[in-house]
Parts: sequence; C-alpha cells; structure tokens
Amino acid sequence: MTEPTTLEGNNLPFEHQLWNDLGSASTQSITSDYTQWTMMSWLGRINYSLLDRYLLTASLRYDGSSRLAEGHKWVAFPSLALGWRISQEKFLIDSKIVSNLKLRLGYGVTGNSAVDPYSTEGQIQASRYNWDKTVGVLGYEPYTLANKSLSWETTEQYNIGLDFGILQGRISGTIDVYNQRTYDLLMKRSLPAVSGFTSIMQNIGETKNKGLEISLNTTNIHSGKFMWTTDITFATNKEEITMLASGLTEDLANNWFVGHPIDTYYDYVAAPVVWGYSREDMEEMEKFRENRSIFRPGDIRIVDLNGDYRIASDDREIRGSKMPKQTVSMANTFTYGPFDLYIFLYGAFGQIVYWDPGVGLGGRYNTYAVDFWTPAHTDTKWLAPHSDMQMPSNITAMHYWKGDFLKISDITLGYTLPGSLTTKIRIQRARLYAKVQNPYMFTKFEGNDPEGAIAQQRNDNGDLESYRDAPFTMRIFMFGLNVSF
Repeated sequence: MTEPTTLEGNNLPFEHQLWNDLGSASTQSITSDYTQWTMMSWLGRINYSLLDRYLLTASLRYDGSSRLAEGHKWVAFPSLALGWRISQEKFLIDSKIVSNLKLRLGYGVTGNSAVDPYSTEGQIQASRYNWDKTVGVLGYEPYTLANKSLSWETTEQYNIGLDFGILQGRISGTIDVYNQRTYDLLMKRSLPAVSGFTSIMQNIGETKNKGLEISLNTTNIHSGKFMWTTDITFATNKEEITMLASGLTEDLANNWFVGHPIDTYYDYVAAPVVWGYSREDMEEMEKFRENRSIFRPGDIRIVDLNGDYRIASDDREIRGSKMPKQTVSMANTFTYGPFDLYIFLYGAFGQIVYWDPGVGLGGRYNTYAVDFWTPAHTDTKWLAPHSDMQMPSNITAMHYWKGDFLKISDITLGYTLPGSLTTKIRIQRARLYAKVQNPYMFTKFEGNDPEGAIAQQRNDNGDLESYRDAPFTMRIFMFGLNVSF
C-alpha cells in the first residue's frame, strides 16, 4: 500500500521557515494518492531421494493477485524435477577422471501479474470543459478502458541439464537446454484513436523461447602461493511470437510478427550512400519521380524493396530486435599470496540498436558535425543540410545500428593485510582494493553505449523508445577497505 501526500508553497515570507507555516505562502497546493494491492501464495513441496542417486522434487503453488480481474485472480502452478546422480553409479563411483556427473529433467509453470493496480477497472480523470455559458467547469472523463477478463500471464517450461566435474573438480560446469512457452501475455495493445482510447492492457497472444546455456569453471593453475581460476558463461536464446490475438501473422500497429521477437523493429531501409549527381542516380530518381516519389541529390536513398520505383509502406522490412542473440562472459581471478586480481568481461551479439544520432541536418536545429553530403562530396551516408523542411521524410531508416560489443566490465586489484598486523588492533581480516568499472569496450557502434539499448522500454503508445532515452553505463573508479571483526 502507498499513500503519498505532497504539499507545496511558493513565495514564502521568510526562506528560513522551510516547510513550517506553508499557509503563509502566496500560493499553496496539495496532492494526495492512494494505491493498495495484495498477493497471497500457498506452496506445497515433496522431496524424495532413492539410494542418494535418484531424486524427485514436486511442488504446487497456488497464487492470488488483487491486480487481476474478478474470477481470474487465483491460479495453480505445478512443477516437477527429476535428477540422476550418474557419478554415484557403480560404473563411475571409483573413476579418477569424473568427480561429478548429474542429469536433470524439469518441467514447471510460472505466472506473472505485473500490471499496475486497477488496470482491470475503467479509470477516470479530471477534465475541464465549457457548459452553457460557463467556462472551465470541472468534470470527469474516461481515462483507461476496463478489462474484466485480465488474467495471469503464464509460462510453461521444459528443460534438460547436465552438471559435470572432472579431474577432482578442477574443471566443472553445467549445460542447460530449455524450451519455454508463454501465453496470455500481459501487454498494452494499441487501439484506433477514434475509439477514444489509444491502448488497453490485455492478455495477448503467445510466444516461444528456446535456448542453450553453458557455464564452465576451471582452476588453471594452483601452485604454491599462486592460483588462477576462470569462469565462463555462454547463452543463446531465440524468442518468437507463435500466435497473435487476431489470428493473423502480423500486427503492424504494434510491430508484432509471428516468427519474430516481441520487440521487433520494422521500418524502411537506408542505402549505404545518399542520392548523388551521377548519371545513374539521376536516371533512377527520374523513374521515381514518374511515380510521385520525389528525390533530389543529397536526400536519403530509401531502398525500393519491391522494385516498383515507388516508396510506400510495402517497402518496409524487419530490421531486427534489441535483444541479443548470444551473450558471453568470462571472469578471471588471480591470487598470489596477499594480492588478488579480478578481471571480468561481458559481451552481447546479434542485437540491433535504435539510435537517433541527432543528424537530421535541418535548418532549425543544431546537429553533430558529420561528413555530410555536398555537391563536391557525394560518397557519404549523411544527407545534405537543408533549410526548407523541419525533418527529412523517413529519417528513422538511418537509426538502426549493429549493437555488438565486448566490454571489460570490472578490474579489481586487492591486497590483504598480514594477520600479524591486523590481530594487534582486533581486526580479523582487512583488505585494501582499487576497482575500475567499465574501463573499455570493443564495439563498432558509433554511439555511447550499445548495452543501454537492452533497457529500452515501450512508451504508452506501444512504441519503442529511442536509445537516447535508455540508461547507459558509466566508467567508475573506486577505492575501498573491507574489514572483518
């Protein structure tokens, strides 16, 4: 439950009175709000082990959320996990190579009710209007469209995994393969504006995720005072919509396409260079002009995908998705006596960043200095400056960038003080360290940080926000002291 109250006062008689006697301010305002929602869960679980080799875990959750519609608040979620410790079998228990080998099978159903409270209700908001001869009469108007059937978003998953360890645990890791189906997704669906509403929260369609996750842990060197360990992870995931609420294969209003991820970019394609003065370009532009698609040298060259010399909506195509196709990480830890060094790398590959570089080159706005088109310099992707329009048509076709990156995410160097020194001042352990986060990134992306694109969200209209609205990571230098008593 939240119940915020805000009191404001402007033009106080004395600044030092702070929030005291707000009534003495020349203008005052008070706002308040109230939000309440609850969740309740029941859980039952059974664990069974046979000969410490064959394992079974079964559970059942019964969850209820007040955020959902009446008659749809409660639902049961079962799960089942089976395990086989192969390394405990007679044919492996005495192995000098394999120290751990376990096969896992799992099935489970989970739910999501993460919608704003009162999303199922038709909310109203204050509005002023003219009534008869009175101006600014206070009234109320519908603000959101009610949905009396809003229910849980449900995810059903199957997975198979293998845990392994060899050479007395010096090499260990896990391999997991999963197949996940999510249906009744909780999402805002765009509506025609003539309905009086722009969107509604609904249970929409169905998606599928399947992927592979691998982790590997190794002790590379362990000799005397020196030790070097490495932890590596790799993950790949393919997300796709398998069914839309309409039963069709695409929903252009929301940029949803069967066989592609939810957050998919769909737009025109910009050619690598803009239109120029060459004979070939002039002849091509004349063919477009005959079909009322007007271009001039220095304009964006939109790719005519269907070859009809007319730029129309059917020349758009799927440009990609903000979600990476593969992610990797590697952590190396070195210790030598009291010194330790930690280096962590992280990378993501296959994602597309929607980034507006702010290079519309319109006469009304400042812009970045780029290698723009001029009559003497035509071999460039940046269009010619112009003063006769606010923004070029289809400028967003230039806003899609490969977001692959490999980042050195963390470097930490530490030194543990000798115990003979710390015990004298009743300290069990003391460690000095220096850390730098995000010192360097390997990428061809021309913006600040492609990792920020993963945090992009959809706005109230269901449109993906530009990269410039997403957070970005910063380079941070830290020095510290860890003390244990």
